[in-house]
Amino acid sequence: MATNVDDNLNEISERGEGTSMSEREDIDFERTILGQEGLTVPLHIIHLSAIHAIREFTVKGGFGVVVNRDSPLRPYQELANACRNALAGTLGCAPEMLHCTISYCGGAVSGKPTAYREVWNFAHSEIDCDRHLPLGPDQATVVGNNSSYAALLGCNDRRNEWKHRFRCFACDDLPEDLYDDADPHWRTWYRARLVFPLRYQTYDTQGRPIDNITGFLSYDTLEPEPFGVPSIFNYVDDPAEYAKQHEALAVCNAGGIVADCIAIAIFEEKKLRHYKAIADKKNRVKEKPNGSKKE
Repeated sequence: MATNVDDNLNEISERGEGTSMSEREDIDFERTILGQEGLTVPLHIIHLSAIHAIREFTVKGGFGVVVNRDSPLRPYQELANACRNALAGTLGCAPEMLHCTISYCGGAVSGKPTAYREVWNFAHSEIDCDRHLPLGPDQATVVGNNSSYAALLGCNDRRNEWKHRFRCFACDDLPEDLYDDADPHWRTWYRARLVFPLRYQTYDTQGRPIDNITGFLSYDTLEPEPFGVPSIFNYVDDPAEYAKQHEALAVCNAGGIVADCIAIAIFEEKKLRHYKAIADKKNRVKEKPNGSKKE
């Protein structure tokens, strides 16, 4: 086992191995989890693992593909694995102790509240158990069926009234009486959860910012108290204080960096599709009814 943080992170980066979460007392906790100094430790893992993977996936047009049950899973799984490995490196744990899912969130449903927005899984990391995670929009759930999604969008789930939008959903020990999931057997697969919104800002005609949430980056695990974060359920009415509590936590900053990179990639893909649609429309206008181009 590694004797210090740098050795531990190098082991995780090079071999995909690390210490168990229960053995993290041997790691310098203040450098891996707490304080701004901790932010410098995992940067090479975040960069070489997640950022490179997101870049390559974007260049290949991966975010423009609609996945379904017949899609080749490997490219998407590799992307989620890279995002998982980046957070594992930050925590100083073995990657297989975490699971990562990247989900898309559909737009507003006409005449329906935010809780009815659809959410579907785009990619998930490798699974070594019988857990089933549906992929694609044909197997979507809705925001209101999951407490983490509802909290990030500021709407009600089936057990909570989230009056504010939170920047991050985090809980090291999810309470059965408060946490809601579309899967009634969720505690079989995880007990702790950390979720970041995939968001970007646009502006209206008055120059006012519009916060667009296009999906979610989720991490979960069965390990006890894995993330070292305060529970969101203790700050339901105080999102500002909750955000302040996370500012110095390396794990929250690392996950936020990865989520923001994915959000930018999705936004760029949307822009490309938009410009392509405009160009195609112009080309159709230039054509005569018989299909020949105007002279």
